[in-house]
Amino acid sequence: MPQINYYLSNASDFIRDALRLISENSRESRIRENFTSYLRLMFPQGTKWIDRHVNQGETPVKLKRNRISVSGFIDNCIDSTIIEYEKNLSVKSVFDEGLRQVREYCASYANNGVSTDMVTGVLSDTLNWYIYKIDPNSITPGNYSVDNISLRLIDQLHLTDSSIDSAERLLAFLSKHLGHIGGRQLTAKDLANDFGLESRYISAYLNGIVAYVNSRMEAEPDYYALIENL
Repeated sequence: MPQINYYLSNASDFIRDALRLISENSRESRIRENFTSYLRLMFPQGTKWIDRHVNQGETPVKLKRNRISVSGFIDNCIDSTIIEYEKNLSVKSVFDEGLRQVREYCASYANNGVSTDMVTGVLSDTLNWYIYKIDPNSITPGNYSVDNISLRLIDQLHLTDSSIDSAERLLAFLSKHLGHIGGRQLTAKDLANDFGLESRYISAYLNGIVAYVNSRMEAEPDYYALIENL
């Protein structure tokens, strides 16, 4: 219990500082740095998704704009979770531009072989959080763009004070959507996407697996003949 209280206290301190920074109209980079500086204080040491959040900042990405390929940078990525930070999402123009970038980045991931149901788009100013998934449609990978991709809002969080209740809500929300704890159903389709032969995580090892199986078949043909007849 004392350890939990420590994390909650740090989360409350983070919210207090974030409220102040946004009220002072601070730069986006300062608001994002404040969040990152508190992350390791709000969760147990060795929390893997935090390491990826810190290490995958300013992730390069290839984008399509008016059918022309250009380069861009995503604020932060955690595997297939794309995070775009803005300085104050209560300002409509800031929100609209942030959402446009989330749409663009999600389209890029879908075009580069990531299954659309695995891509998550996150828009945040660290106090207000919006979580998006790609809506399935007839568009084939390689043809997604900011203009034709459709995103569905699946969850959101809004923090207005630094109470312990707000701290608890923040930690639960981050664990669910950035840590993916309880964030996805355990279905056959999801397991196949993660661990099947067509999974982007398995594909890098597929040639080695096939080569090993073929070598064993050649070394022990009688054994594999028995297996084929089962």
